[in-house]
Amino acid sequence: MTAATNNIPQSKLTTTMVSFMIAISMIMALWSIFLTFKMDPANIATVNAAWDHPVSPAVDMRDVAEGGNMKTVDSDHAVNTASARTTDGVLNDQHTGMGEQADPQMDEQQEQQHDRPILFPKPEPAQRYFSLKNVTETGVDVSDPQLYLGEDLHGDSSTATVMGMATKYPLMVFHRFVGSLRKSGFKGNIILGVGPDTRPHIINYLKSRNVIVKTFEWVKCEYEEGSAGSKAFAKIDTCISPFNDIKSRWSRYPLQKMWLEECETCTGPVLTIDVRDTYFQLDPFGPGSPKVEGLQVFEEHKKQTTSHWMVNKPIRICKNTTHEGTMLCSGSTIGTRKAMLKYFEVMYEEMKVWIKVAKCRFDIDGDDQTMHNHLYYSGQLPFATPIAYRAGGIIITLGSAARVYTDKKNTYYQNTLKMNPIKAHAMPFFNATEDRWLGPKDLIDDEGYFVEYDGSRSRVVHQFDRFGFALDHWLNRKGFSSDYGSERQKG
Repeated sequence: MTAATNNIPQSKLTTTMVSFMIAISMIMALWSIFLTFKMDPANIATVNAAWDHPVSPAVDMRDVAEGGNMKTVDSDHAVNTASARTTDGVLNDQHTGMGEQADPQMDEQQEQQHDRPILFPKPEPAQRYFSLKNVTETGVDVSDPQLYLGEDLHGDSSTATVMGMATKYPLMVFHRFVGSLRKSGFKGNIILGVGPDTRPHIINYLKSRNVIVKTFEWVKCEYEEGSAGSKAFAKIDTCISPFNDIKSRWSRYPLQKMWLEECETCTGPVLTIDVRDTYFQLDPFGPGSPKVEGLQVFEEHKKQTTSHWMVNKPIRICKNTTHEGTMLCSGSTIGTRKAMLKYFEVMYEEMKVWIKVAKCRFDIDGDDQTMHNHLYYSGQLPFATPIAYRAGGIIITLGSAARVYTDKKNTYYQNTLKMNPIKAHAMPFFNATEDRWLGPKDLIDDEGYFVEYDGSRSRVVHQFDRFGFALDHWLNRKGFSSDYGSERQKG
């Protein structure tokens, strides 16, 4: 021993050694507990549940681009397609911290982590923390046990129904929506509501694809006139008969209820979805499709929550409450025939309250999504089940996730290469190829089709337009945007 060590009393050396050994033992014990926790499936689910509700980024979900273009007055939550695409990520709020890195390779790695569940498996939908009601606040009875029943078509979609509203759209939109649906093998009913000014060649195309065309009529609104300068509540001929007691954008709910009741062959499950920004990769109710039980409401990306202003603020003002949960998209819903009819009824009755109560009247587009989320999170849709993003459901809703990719790409080209916003939006994604148009990311497969977390192809793609021209080019090359009798190119 050294002289310095010899000067230390033996008792002090012993105490120091004992303390050191105790510290080592505690570290080993903590490490053992950590490994046990990490491998426990219950704890994994707990961690994932916590990760599923982070702070929502500042995102304008509807991607509304004014630009002097006429807004379509159908159910699709957008305006002129070209304008919405060229201004995506420019007029709308940016994700916090997105697009600040100058190195696209760093962006690639971060985006891969954004999509891929590397550490933990995808959790099951969280248990509801609110009480379920048998009667809604508007008096609609939702206690019927048959609303919860499921229906398995065993891959035969002939009794299923796909519904939507479509006005002021060019033929290409119908080719993409109806054409991709029929080419997927879908054998069931397609019901589309169109305006009285729809061009004859569009009507002829729809009928050639066995679409049930419902032409509605514009009438004068009957509800109380709104404030000066109000567009949504102005007393002009912008309501739809016979439901001129609510805003035209809301009328798709009671209209589709009426049309579904009229359809004698629509006995199977029903999909109601936006037309402009949807295409079909597989038959939604074809071979391998999941069983439809009750009503299915679809979650957006887990980072998009009900704290978004479009849901949080109107509910807080109108209902004096708030909700915590993943955002549910009102632009796409699936259910059995019975469950869907009840859902349409509940929505319509709720809308009649919002239109009559002064504090509940908001001069905004998309407040049907506000009501959709409120009804679910307040327990008034007890027969509804939320389907998580990319978790194997029939629909994948891409709006929030698309913003992550497009914002980074556009900001990089604008800040680093000094491009104007329109040119930056038209540029390809980093490391993209002809088929892998999004680059080496697991949101798509090697052929460019969107996939679920397990790698299987998504059936119905909603809000695809947020990806801009890169996806447009792929859709055109694969034949999704035309339906002149030729089969879609495979592979």
